[in-house]
Amino acid sequence: MGIRGFIRKRKLQKALEENSRLKVIKNLGRMRSVLVVCSVKTPDGLLKYKQYFRNLDQNFSRIDVLFYMPMAIAKEKRDDLDKHILYPHQLNWLGRPIEAKRMKEFREFPYDLLIDLNFDSIFALQWISVKSQAALKVGPMIKNEDYYDMVIDTKNPMEQSKLYIDQIFHFLRQINNNGHQ
Repeated sequence: MGIRGFIRKRKLQKALEENSRLKVIKNLGRMRSVLVVCSVKTPDGLLKYKQYFRNLDQNFSRIDVLFYMPMAIAKEKRDDLDKHILYPHQLNWLGRPIEAKRMKEFREFPYDLLIDLNFDSIFALQWISVKSQAALKVGPMIKNEDYYDMVIDTKNPMEQSKLYIDQIFHFLRQINNNGHQ
């Protein structure tokens, strides 16, 4: 694990313990805001996720997607996403975002739902997820299950990310709050 991995784990656990967010589980139809944290390896992956979540705009009043990219990409591929992309040079030695003010809104806005697509276990995205004030946090069934309120177990979610996302929405539609679907 190494010293950096040990420190990261301790920081995440402490942040999880200190987070006093209000956990609320409700039907997908009653959710209005979503934060998605997502690690992508290529500009094509960025465009794929951007398009996928753009298609969901009609269901929610606010969808924010925070991407982690391992390399800089051409401006024409980024479009208007500069404030939604984290690069390695924007992280400190531990892996947390250097620009705390820029990430503050992602951590402090009371989203109804946080979806974790951080299949590469990027520490910066884990940090944002743990610090987030989202009412419901959904992630894949991996070793850090205590970070999430609901976990989705799909075979190879990294390769079948659309199936994984569809499963999240399927299960959230099944939640029945006070007799309302």
